[in-house]
Amino acid sequence: ATITASTFTGNGTGSGGDGGAIDNADYGGHGTVTVSGSTFSANGSAGEGGAVADGDHHGDGTMSVSSSTFQGNAASYGAGGIADWDTSSSPMVIAASTFDANTIGGNPRAIAAGGEGSPVIDLAGDLLADSCAENKDGNWKDLGDNAAIDSTCLSSAGNLQTPAGTDTVDSSVSSLGPLADNGGSTQTQLPGSDNKAIGLIPTGTTVTTDAGTSVQLCPRTDQRGVASTGACTAGSVEVAPPPPPATGGGAPVLAPAPKIQVSSSQDPSIVGQPVTFTATLVPAPTCGSVSWLVDNVVPPAGTPTSGSGGT
Repeated sequence: ATITASTFTGNGTGSGGDGGAIDNADYGGHGTVTVSGSTFSANGSAGEGGAVADGDHHGDGTMSVSSSTFQGNAASYGAGGIADWDTSSSPMVIAASTFDANTIGGNPRAIAAGGEGSPVIDLAGDLLADSCAENKDGNWKDLGDNAAIDSTCLSSAGNLQTPAGTDTVDSSVSSLGPLADNGGSTQTQLPGSDNKAIGLIPTGTTVTTDAGTSVQLCPRTDQRGVASTGACTAGSVEVAPPPPPATGGGAPVLAPAPKIQVSSSQDPSIVGQPVTFTATLVPAPTCGSVSWLVDNVVPPAGTPTSGSGGT
């Protein structure tokens, strides 16, 4: 099945059921599901995987998820977002997707792997505002360029692999707007301006999955259909990084203030003798005006400029 530009919200399972929105290859089944550009919100499961379960009870499922949003899903076991329990050796690839406020038993939990088989999960270019479960028997592969609030989705005391050098682990990753209409056919969450996921992925970045396939992370088109314009944002929504600070310009250069040269018609002058003062500005300004002060006051226009003193 191929699922694109779709919304799954408010779905649930009966007692013990897995996958509130999608349950792939359960009870020994076989299934292939590709999800892209879709949103999963407020789905619930009484079993594994609040939004998605893959291959529980000895199932053999193949699944990939890209440019999708998982927000506010909950499960009793595994993970609120995605639980991969299949027996297949082919990896579940989760790329350029956002996970936020997904829980099990009220505790943050984005993704879990393990169960009856030894599933493989590849993570690339994801925004992980939730913690992850320590996997049981699964093998996780960090392909890099992920933004996470902690390292539980990227490394663990179990057999999870060491975070790639291109990841960022920072509390700012939880800075996300509410699920809303930000353009496109599905609701998404915009990263806050302080989110370190913004501009994390250099343009020209491509990763190779455990299955040997290539996934281009940047440049890319996000869940809304918006194309990147430079370095890309981890997660499902593209936000252009701020422009670099201007260089070489600096503050404007101001012309030096002109000097005032004052001359007198009587030098020296005698008390009571009329005197004419002439002020010359050097260099001559292209605009502006000059006023005389008599007794430290600008006299009204047309009045004699006489007084006992002034400047």
